[in-house]
Amino acid sequence: MQSASDGAIRELKRGEDGENSAFELISNFYRAFREAFHDEWDDQTPRTSRLVHSAGIVALGYVMELLYARDKAKETSEFLAGLTCLLGKTAWTRGAWHFSEIDITPWNEVQNTGRDIRKLTDHLVRLVRNDRSIRLRHQQRQKA
Repeated sequence: MQSASDGAIRELKRGEDGENSAFELISNFYRAFREAFHDEWDDQTPRTSRLVHSAGIVALGYVMELLYARDKAKETSEFLAGLTCLLGKTAWTRGAWHFSEIDITPWNEVQNTGRDIRKLTDHLVRLVRNDRSIRLRHQQRQKA
C-alpha cells in the first residue's frame, strides 16, 4: 500500500504500461526472494514461516522499495543481488531474530502488530543498507 501511494508502484503506474510494469516489479521481487529463501518460502504457511506471514510480507515491501530506489532494481537478478546480504541473518522458520544485542526474539514470536512489523522492517532494511555501505567502502579501497 505504501508503494502504491508513495513509492515504486505509484511511479510505475504513471508510465505507459503502468499496471503491467507494477505487477512485473512485484513479481520479480518476490521471485528473487523465493529463489534466495526457497526453503523458507516453498510449501510454507504463515504458521511455519514468517517469510509468508503478513509481518514478513509487509516488511519485504520496504526492502523492495529500498532496492528499487537505491539500486534501480527491477529485474529478478537485480533484486537477488541486493538480497544476498540477508542470507544467514534471518530467522524466517527457526532460530531467533537478532534485532539488537538485547532484543533477541524467537522466530515465531514476530506477530502482525505495528510494533513487530516495524522491528522486522527496520532490521531488514538496516541489513540491506549496511551491506551496500560495506560494499561501497570495499570498492573504494580497491580503487585506491
